[in-house]
Amino acid sequence: MGFEFDWHVSDEQGQEETVAHIGRRKRRGPPRWIWIIAAIVLLAVGSGAYLLLRQRYERAQQVLTFQIQSIVDLEARAYAQGDAELFLEQQDRSVPDWYQRQVARVNRGCLRSPSTRYRGSVRRDRCEPVLPATVQDVQLRGSVAWVEVTEGDPAVRRVRFYRQTDLGWKQTAPQASFWGTAIEVRYGEDLVFRYHRRDRPYVQPAVERIADVYDRTCATSSCPSEGPIEVRFAEDMPRLQTPQFQDGVLVLPSPWLAGIPADGSDEAPYVADYAYLIAYELTAAHLQAVVGRPLIPFEAAMADEYAAWQSTGTEGHAPIVDRLVAQQGEEALGTILTSLQDVGSLNLLMVQWLGLSASDEPSAYFETLVNIEQEALAAGRKETFLLLQDEAAPGWRSAQEALFNTTQATDASIEPANVQAVDVSGNVARVTLDRPTALADANPLAPRGQTLFFRREGGDWKHTSPWYA
Repeated sequence: MGFEFDWHVSDEQGQEETVAHIGRRKRRGPPRWIWIIAAIVLLAVGSGAYLLLRQRYERAQQVLTFQIQSIVDLEARAYAQGDAELFLEQQDRSVPDWYQRQVARVNRGCLRSPSTRYRGSVRRDRCEPVLPATVQDVQLRGSVAWVEVTEGDPAVRRVRFYRQTDLGWKQTAPQASFWGTAIEVRYGEDLVFRYHRRDRPYVQPAVERIADVYDRTCATSSCPSEGPIEVRFAEDMPRLQTPQFQDGVLVLPSPWLAGIPADGSDEAPYVADYAYLIAYELTAAHLQAVVGRPLIPFEAAMADEYAAWQSTGTEGHAPIVDRLVAQQGEEALGTILTSLQDVGSLNLLMVQWLGLSASDEPSAYFETLVNIEQEALAAGRKETFLLLQDEAAPGWRSAQEALFNTTQATDASIEPANVQAVDVSGNVARVTLDRPTALADANPLAPRGQTLFFRREGGDWKHTSPWYA
């Protein structure tokens, strides 16, 4: 308990004045300079600890990136060398579905096929090449690394996933947690889009393009009426898997799997691919409903061309449909598609809708046929190109398919063909052109570039080998 005393004196007027005070002295704190020094010391210690931890983190990140880059390089090298066993050693066997897809990716047929991407359409098979790639970013989530890479020319960004095992890092199936929360967007009453938060910046241009192509396609063909069409951008669907359309749902790979332009361009290849796929699936579904059975090659080629024409909106992508539109008008496409159930072949289509007959106007007929074949080769319309090839000639179709695949890796322009003479003898036609064509020059089975041979098969004229004609 403390005491304080004050002594006061007063003058004649009664004014008091304090003359003395006794009490506890106020304690004085540490000098300010001590606090300043302490703060400097704490800041230095904290900064040192942060820099030390930062250095350790960066060193660990560099080691992790180097380890995964080594696996990425090994995968690409094994694929390029055709070493399926070495490639599969880098895949995660603990995820059976993933591993089996990788097995299909390196079967002998895929390894023998060239690593090309068809111009004007997406690859619809499982032979997706394993390209060299550069690791750009690695985020570790438990035992799984989320790895952003750039690959291809032009370069695109993709995500891969690698799991740490007792045998090192193995590429594994996509992890759903990478994509974040689900989002649903509706366009009117007919279209529903489902994707995830991480895809949002890259999906929006595709959503707008798909909606436009959906309207264009439905304007000339009968779109499904049982409820809305759902377009789902799947986070667990590798891009090498064929897109699926079933029960009104089209499943497409996420842009992070399809490939985002590394330069930030808005012209992402997957946007055109997605637009083509919605047009193709709607058209194929319409044709199947019309004919009441699976599509034959001629009908599948027409669905492919129609989808390419609708999704691009320009000429040069669909040689048959381009000619139909030029002669009959866009408004006739719906009627032409419906008529395919009765037409059944390219020859009858040309007679009915293009007014061309091999018997009445052989020069015009075969000139159109040769130019359709050349334009299909240039535009990447494989279904149309193979539709015109003779399957009965030994080795011919496989040689022509090899020609098609090789041509897709180049940008060579193809000049229109002009027919000088046509000699029809029974079921064989000898067509002489004014100059050599790409159809013959690049093919060892047809050394004479100015003369092509066609054989009549089931009503259609097929390009055939000169030694089989």
